[in-house]
Amino acid sequence: MRHACKAIDADASGAIDFDEFCAVCEVPATDRAARLRVRPLFDLIDEDRSGTIEEGELVHVLQT
Repeated sequence: MRHACKAIDADASGAIDFDEFCAVCEVPATDRAARLRVRPLFDLIDEDRSGTIEEGELVHVLQT
């Protein structure tokens, strides 16, 4: 899982931000409607509402 998170984390911040999440979901930065559709999924995974998805949050969602 750590390898997958690092692959998605383009800026190597240690967490996946919304832009990185959209990139992996193949949602263009210019497609506002599509970004609005995937935002609830991002928010569901971002359990602590920090605005980023940490590895533990991703693991938790995938295990449930």
